[in-house]
Amino acid sequence: MSCSRLRRKGSSLQQSHNNHNNYKIILVEWEDCGQQFLNGISFASKQENIQVHIFVNQSKESTTANQNIQNTRIALKNVAVFHESLTDGKDASWTDLLAYLINFYARTTFSCHHCAAMHSKPNYQVTLAARDQGKYKELNALLKSNKTETKVVDGWKTTLLDLFPHVCTECKIIFNDQRAAQLHDKEDHNYLCENMSCERSRRENGFYSHKELSKHQRRQQQCEFCHGKIFCDSAKYQEHMSKYHIFCDCSCQKYYNTLEEFIQHYGGVYPLPCLEVPDCKERFRNIDEQAFHHKSSHGSKYPYYCIACYGHQKLTCLRTSGELMKHVNDVKHKKNEFQIVMIPEESPFAHMYQQQQNSSSENST
Repeated sequence: MSCSRLRRKGSSLQQSHNNHNNYKIILVEWEDCGQQFLNGISFASKQENIQVHIFVNQSKESTTANQNIQNTRIALKNVAVFHESLTDGKDASWTDLLAYLINFYARTTFSCHHCAAMHSKPNYQVTLAARDQGKYKELNALLKSNKTETKVVDGWKTTLLDLFPHVCTECKIIFNDQRAAQLHDKEDHNYLCENMSCERSRRENGFYSHKELSKHQRRQQQCEFCHGKIFCDSAKYQEHMSKYHIFCDCSCQKYYNTLEEFIQHYGGVYPLPCLEVPDCKERFRNIDEQAFHHKSSHGSKYPYYCIACYGHQKLTCLRTSGELMKHVNDVKHKKNEFQIVMIPEESPFAHMYQQQQNSSSENST
């Protein structure tokens, strides 16, 4: 029998093991990077073909470190194999790891008497997690000459989760297959928004964690006028507010529920309308602003209007504020005569009034 036929048979045997005996061997030195690499990670079910070998220095550890070791024993109880060093030397656990590897390869390979080449027995995959990969540079070179699949990973930049395809990074759990991982996500990570108008809730497409759900809820915007109207989408909130309520672009930058409320507010801030051109919708805080607008925008030579006369349907226009004050004193206008009352249909807000009336009827339906 030639060696080539042995290799073909060996390949056939290895393919069989790919499905049933695909063994994963993971080696990590606890003091080097074990705590970082294994912290809080567990397997969802019992594993037949996975072993995590943890090499621990027997030197006296702190209470916290010992507690971390015990927690890891519990979390990985079905797969973890702990190797405690015989001495407390600085490199004791590292030496034990190397000794284990040498013995492991002696047990899992054989020499072909036809070609003197080394062949793997079962289909082993060996992963060595290390913080200082340079420390294992020579070892890594030796491992590559072996037929067993071997790799060295950075135990500080990666974790045990990174070695498996189906994991929950939130719960730090490793699953056997995608179906188990998806079932876990659906049962444990499908946090639904209580807002019934939320599209994700209607699709039962929940959030992965409480943190994500809380972040989503903090972004929601509620209409202060319509009871129970909560919006997950900022654009839809703005659409609703623009359609059913009135925004004031003065310094308040607020929405008002009805046109009447808006006019009451706006009239208090900007009580004076433009009296030079009836169609002009500008309003002003005081007579000087009003007169400046009359003059600069409409070219008025008599920009100062007497509001009291305007209330009596008379037009009294003067050149200066001094002339206006003299007129008020001469005529003896009373204080209440300077209040302007505007009927919505006749005011600059007529179009807004009609729009608000239409929106209110739509919203009620």
